[in-house]
Amino acid sequence: MAATVSARDALRAAKRGAKFLDEQLGRGWRRKIRRRQLDLAEPCNCVLGQLYGDYSDGAYELGLVYSEEVRLGFDSEEEEYEALTAAWLEVLRGRA
Repeated sequence: MAATVSARDALRAAKRGAKFLDEQLGRGWRRKIRRRQLDLAEPCNCVLGQLYGDYSDGAYELGLVYSEEVRLGFDSEEEEYEALTAAWLEVLRGRA
């Protein structure tokens, strides 16, 4: 199956998500992410999972609804988690 979420779109979403987390939590959240374990397909190893223990807990604590979760790169309507994981890693490395 061909990817429906481009790498560019995933990167834009991850940048929005990182900016959102910077505004909500300060930049210190970035040090809490274990990059080697980062996997947006796994609720405990995704960005919100690593920050809050579980994806759902993080989304709830931040007051996010599903459309916002997708727009901010925390989730994907098309389950394009590899692209999102790669995008988040780029953002966390400070290259994007």
